[in-house]
Amino acid sequence: MMTPLQKSPTILPYLFAFLLSLSSTVTAAPPSEITINTRIVAATVYSDRAMITRSGKVALAPGMRSLVIRGLPSLVQDQSVRVTASGIVGSKIIEVQVNRMYLDTLITARTRPLLQKSRNLSFEIRKINDRLSVLKHRNDFLEKITIASQESIGRELKTARPAVDEYGKLLDFFDVELSSLKTETRSLEDQRLEHQQTFERIQKELQLIGGSPEKSEKEVTVILNAGIAGTVTIDVSYLVSQASWKPAYDIRASSSDTVVNLTYSAFVQQNTGEDWSDAVVTLTTSRPASGGNPPELDPWFIGAADRAISTVEGVVRDGSTGEPLPGASVTLIGYSTIASTDANGFYRITNIRPGALNLRATAIGFTPVRSTVVTRPFSLAKLDFALPESSVETNEVVVTGDRPRVDKSMTYAVSASEKAISSVVIEPIAVAPQTATVSATVTAASFEIPGKTTIPSDNLEHRVTI
Repeated sequence: MMTPLQKSPTILPYLFAFLLSLSSTVTAAPPSEITINTRIVAATVYSDRAMITRSGKVALAPGMRSLVIRGLPSLVQDQSVRVTASGIVGSKIIEVQVNRMYLDTLITARTRPLLQKSRNLSFEIRKINDRLSVLKHRNDFLEKITIASQESIGRELKTARPAVDEYGKLLDFFDVELSSLKTETRSLEDQRLEHQQTFERIQKELQLIGGSPEKSEKEVTVILNAGIAGTVTIDVSYLVSQASWKPAYDIRASSSDTVVNLTYSAFVQQNTGEDWSDAVVTLTTSRPASGGNPPELDPWFIGAADRAISTVEGVVRDGSTGEPLPGASVTLIGYSTIASTDANGFYRITNIRPGALNLRATAIGFTPVRSTVVTRPFSLAKLDFALPESSVETNEVVVTGDRPRVDKSMTYAVSASEKAISSVVIEPIAVAPQTATVSATVTAASFEIPGKTTIPSDNLEHRVTI
């Protein structure tokens, strides 16, 4: 009759066999390298840079593959590179690397061997980095197996008699494998450091002799795991500098017609090192390097300049208590305009010519304060005063006013305020009419150019119609 211990066979032999098979698997050769031919399909142009999107297809067999996209310009910002893969269900991007490759542009008898050494060292450093990545994944997996083994051994101790020889084999396995991993990792890191120091020394030597290659390109390496065979589409996007655009306007009018035709176009300029051939080009006013605060636009108004008026209003307060000062006077310096505050310390001056204005607030028993405010056509500017107390009349205190606040509800039709204030209206100054375009009150706008567009990398302005 079998005892309970005999009915519970140990799992250590199976675990040991699994680890041995794993050891032979994880030491497999690095993934094979495949070059993908891509083309530029889209370009989003900002005021000082551009976002480029490339696309390409390649047929893959199941397994790990190293896909290389070559011929990218040296202006690519490494941190901006984004890669997506589609077409094969279950495919997964493991890693993305960006490398700079130097080209033979200034070849001399002295620079040729140095350039060859530089390329060889760059290739060796990439190989070391690939191997270190494999070793890291292998070490992580062994650590997970170690934790699982400890839990399994704990359960086995409760139900079966320990097999000391099997435990010894398991410990020897982990000892050998982990020691081998650590030893190879240290050796590779030492080699990489030595190669990097040699590479830097060669670059300095090239610079000293004036033979440093001025032209280079970048390549993107994508480590991809394809679960099944099929055709995968790789899309890579990145930011490059030395690209910009500016708006242009064509206004056409006829003496026999009352309609004015406005054509909105743009001049696109780029010197990124690659031509945008038959690509979807989008122009945008957003600024990736700026903060999230919306820009303040300078509008141009269509109409006669003599009708461009603005308004200034605000509150005059006691500088020490913050209480409003009724009966205070606000004077527009340089004009015969004086406004008095009401019971709430509120004042308003209307029909003001747009521009920089100097105002002066005074009240009995307080020191006069002078401030500057900038007004815009058909807009409302806010300017508050805080007067310090004074028993005698002292010199004026000069401060700087806040930026004007645009009131979208106001138009050129200005009516008198219902508040109890008194003001003197300035007569508008008659000047010649002027015309301009109206700005859009949005944080950013994007314009996709119809059809496909070609913009060569020649640093010249190319006109496109929006």
